[in-house]
Formats: sequence, structure tokens, C-alpha cells
Amino acid sequence: MNNYLPKHFVALLMIMTFFTCSEDINDETIVNNVDPEVATQLIDDLYAKLYTPGSGGTQSHADFGHKSYDLLSDLLVGDIAMSTLSFNSGGLISDLFSGHYGTTDFTHSNNFRVWTQYYGIIETANSILDLYGGDNLDPENEADRYIIGQALAMRAHSYFYLTQYMSNNYDPAASILPIYTESNSDYKPKSTTAEVFQFIENDLNRAIELLESYQRPSKLHVNKYVAEVMLAYAIAAQRDTSRLNEVIQLCDAVIASSGATIMDSVEVLGGFNNIETSGWIWGVDLTYDMNIGLLSWPISLFLGLLIQSILILNKLLKLKSNSFREISRPF
Repeated sequence: MNNYLPKHFVALLMIMTFFTCSEDINDETIVNNVDPEVATQLIDDLYAKLYTPGSGGTQSHADFGHKSYDLLSDLLVGDIAMSTLSFNSGGLISDLFSGHYGTTDFTHSNNFRVWTQYYGIIETANSILDLYGGDNLDPENEADRYIIGQALAMRAHSYFYLTQYMSNNYDPAASILPIYTESNSDYKPKSTTAEVFQFIENDLNRAIELLESYQRPSKLHVNKYVAEVMLAYAIAAQRDTSRLNEVIQLCDAVIASSGATIMDSVEVLGGFNNIETSGWIWGVDLTYDMNIGLLSWPISLFLGLLIQSILILNKLLKLKSNSFREISRPF
């Protein structure tokens, strides 16, 4: 007697096998076999973009990472008055309305640097997430959860900063930024403000969940509390007063549980230059090995103020000299 399977049974078995495999492949609990050293290196690269000179794509002394754009945003506010123009340090605020800072000229290098800085971080974050098969996974391994959580938080942080520079106001319907969720993506059209902020919130809520038990090795790394602060900023920036309680709850949670304390008068007046200060929950110690040199903002600011002081002193000496000659001239 011949043993054989009916053709229709074989076909059914193949179909069942195909769908079973498909379900396995799409299972969001599966994590790619990622080399921990590769993932760690990419995370280090991600954070390095926050303080590396030239990370905005230029060799400008105004291109030294995230803090250079914090300073730029400070200079763009309406309550700074500057009457002199010297050494590219602060005085150039007098050119604000002529477009020097890129507010009226979209081709200005300041806009290029902001775009390159934060989309560069987004690209690195997406590269990390791609290693794990995307940003919707829910891995059981804690180390994988922490890597994915940090990448999501940094991606959200960068999109938030881009919204602050690349839009005039919070207009939910305005098209402001393209959203990229994968590395090496083709160009995409702009998404609306509402879509971008929803994307930011989704990333941060997911990051907070993944970083729940994360004990970071240094303040450079984003933990749950840093992600909660980012989320508070993102919600507040939408100016929806019905959500202010969410902002308050997030801030209260960070104050109560992060271990940070209110800075005392000695710490406040001490120069804001010690990463170990208890009031700081996120930052990095700038060292000689980072090759920042004169691009460190306190040094650049000091040099700018020093040269302006020299110019002012020179004018005073000339004034005094002229007055002396005027008084002592012969009749």
C-alpha cells in the first residue's frame, strides 16, 4: 500500500505554514539580534551630536552642538537690546530684523545649521531603531528597552526643537516639518504642526514606559525623568489650557522622584559650571578631549565682552586725550 498525502491536504498545510510564519515575522515582541557594542556606540554617537563642533554641518564658531541653538534662541527674544556690533559676539543682534539670524532669510546658514543639527540626531536615532526592527517593538530584554527608549526620547527632543525654529507659532493646521521614522528615507512632504506634536508625544510616552527602571551611567543619558520634562515642554508649547494639569503632574513627578533638588544661592551664583550640581538633571561635562576649544560658549562670550570692553576703553582714552588737548591748548 502506497503512503501519500492528498494534494489538497499538502496545499492546505503549505498555506497554514505560510500564515504561521508571517505571524511570527510580524510579532512585535521579536527583537533583532543586535550587537550590544554596536548599539552602545550608536547611543554614544547620538549624544555626542549634542556637543560636537561642526555637528550643524559648518565650521562656524556658532556651530558647537545643541547649546549653540539654545543661545541663538535666547538672542532671538524681544527683550535683548544691543547697540554695538563687534567680533560676532552678541553685537550682531542689532542685525536681527535685517535677517542676520535667519528670521527673514530662509537661506541663511543659521537655518541650515539648525536643520542639519537636529535632523542629524533624528537620523542617528532612526538608525538605532532600525537595528531593532522599528520603533513599535516591546522587547523583554531590559538593555534593549533602554536603548530604544533613549533613541525615541532624543528623536522627540530634536523634533520639538525643530518646531521651535521652523514655525512662527503653534498653528495645528500649518505644514511645518517632514517626519522621518526610518534612516536613509526618501524626502517626505511636510506634516502639520498637530501631526508633528502628536508624533513627539507618542515617542516620549513610549520612551517613559521603556525607561521606567533605567539607571543611567551619567547625566548625559536620558532617563525617565528627563523624558518627562521633555513631554511637559511639548504639551505646554501647544498652549492648550485644558492640558495644563498634565504639565503640572509631569513636573511634580520629576520634582518628587528624580532626586534633583532646588539649587541654593551658592549653586545659583557659582557659575552653572558643575555637572554634579543637584539641580541639573541632564547635561555633560565639557572636557579638553572633546576638542571644543574656543567654541565653548563661556569662552566665546568672554572674548566678545573683552574685545568690546577694549573698544569702549579705547574710545574713553581717546575722549580723555582729546579733552586734555582741548583744555591745555595754547591761546
